[in-house]
Amino acid sequence: MLRLSPYLYKEHQWSDLNSMPFYLPLLQCHRGYLKKGATENTIGSLQAAFEQGYKMAETDLRLNRNGEVVLSHDLLTPEKENEDLSTLLATLEVLTPKHFLNLEIKNETKTNFSLEEKIIAVLKNHPKRFQILFSSFNPFSLAWMGKLLPEIPRGLLVTQAEEPGNSFFLKEMSFLPLVKPHFLHVRWEDLDHYKDVPPERKVIWTLNDLNHAQTLVDCNKVRSIITDSILPSQLKKA
Repeated sequence: MLRLSPYLYKEHQWSDLNSMPFYLPLLQCHRGYLKKGATENTIGSLQAAFEQGYKMAETDLRLNRNGEVVLSHDLLTPEKENEDLSTLLATLEVLTPKHFLNLEIKNETKTNFSLEEKIIAVLKNHPKRFQILFSSFNPFSLAWMGKLLPEIPRGLLVTQAEEPGNSFFLKEMSFLPLVKPHFLHVRWEDLDHYKDVPPERKVIWTLNDLNHAQTLVDCNKVRSIITDSILPSQLKKA
């Protein structure tokens, strides 16, 4: 049922955190680590993140013209298609057992799930699927993944930013009962707006201020932080 009223936390609208196949790391590296020259959303940037001590890296998924799932934040223009894009399958091959990926599904539609079908084809029987977290702004995409790959945890991305397509219903998590996510991935500037969501459910993006991040950790405000630049060696656990 579509929710129209202000949000009140109800545990039954969320997936059980005890079903997680891994413990969510405190820090996630946004699109891989770029400070040493790697290109974002590539195998190289993800490997660079793991070399810096991150246990988890975030990257974006799209479908190229050949029907392959590739790492890319932006829409795939003809020029972008000609770049040497990393595929999801190749990325999984270099993922070590001690590292994890937050795969953001970039699907702006509500009716075409070709990308999701291809992701499922790659991951369905892959032994490394238990090292994956799905995230998306698209609640229908996450609901689809939850039905077909329920063992992989899900994070619903939200923001209060005035952006095309970011309707009231998306801002206020109206489709939460449909998605039943494990986590809410909140733009860090909007953290107060989602104060009724328990801290253990909150992942914030994209925070690069070390002092602010340390305060949030010390006060037990969030479960995980997505960052471009804060290193695991810099952030102290509470």
